[in-house]
This record gives sequence, structure tokens and C-alpha cells, in this order.
Amino acid sequence: MIYSFKYRDAVIEFKGNRARAVIHAKDPIQAMTRARELFPNLREETVKARSAEEYVVRFKVAFNYRMSLLKSVERASRLKRSIDSYNRGRYVDRYIVAMLCRLTGAPEWLAAMNLKDEISDLRRAAVVAREVPNVMGFVDWDIAIYNFLELNSKPGHHSRVVRKVRA
Repeated sequence: MIYSFKYRDAVIEFKGNRARAVIHAKDPIQAMTRARELFPNLREETVKARSAEEYVVRFKVAFNYRMSLLKSVERASRLKRSIDSYNRGRYVDRYIVAMLCRLTGAPEWLAAMNLKDEISDLRRAAVVAREVPNVMGFVDWDIAIYNFLELNSKPGHHSRVVRKVRA
């Protein structure tokens, strides 16, 4: 889902943990400075001129953004074990597992459901149950989910270490 935030001289759009900011500025350095003022947790940023005084800043959200949510995503990912644990979870936790399933295809028992409807129903239920203040609050959760996937899919990274028993 794309989230858009409008300011008087800029527009920032988030999709997952990637973002694009269209900023009115005099030069690229001023555009980057303004982007850091609006959203300070940037990494891998690039600036391109769009017109005479308009620049596009593309960036990824830093891994240390809202670490508490990242840990909650890690805890919620354990609900993938069985359908019973999934059904007993909070709406936000179930939303996390459904998003992980949509992005990775695991677990298979959840992939058999209509994930689009499941995710939208869980979003509404989480707002009604006041687990998330409003629909725009899901931007932080989506950033945490995508950061979690990016961290756990790096080459050579294993989130769970299994050691062989020595004789």
C-alpha cells in the first residue's frame, strides 16, 4: 500500500520501507536537507532533478526506525506455526503474519486464503479494536515488516542458529 504525506513544499510517499519525496528546493543539497528534516531516518538516498526547482529524493528507511515495532514483528512471526495460534493472536499480529505470507508465501495454510480480503479486514479490525490509532498508523507497521524481511533475507543471515551435537 502507498502512503502519502503532503507538506507545503514537499510530498513523501511510502511503499514498504522505500520512499520517494518530491521537494521544492533551490539545489540538491537543500532538497536532501529538507528530506532529512521531514523524515530523519534515511539510508541509501539519491537525489534527481525533476524540473528547475523540484527534486525527487528516493531513499530506504533506516533499520533502526521504531525498533520496538521491529521486535513486535519478530514476535508476531511466531504465530505462523499453526492456525490456532494465528486465530488467537491480536489483530495487529495477525495482520503482520498475513503480510509476511503475502510477501513470502509462507505459511502455506494461510496462503490458501484470500489474503487481500484478510489483510483489509484485519486492518479495519485493528483500528476498531484500537490496537492502531488510525489507518495511517499502518505505515510504521509496514516499514517494520519490510525491514524485518530485508534483515532476515540477507545472504548468510540465519535468524535461528541450529548447532550439531558433538560426540
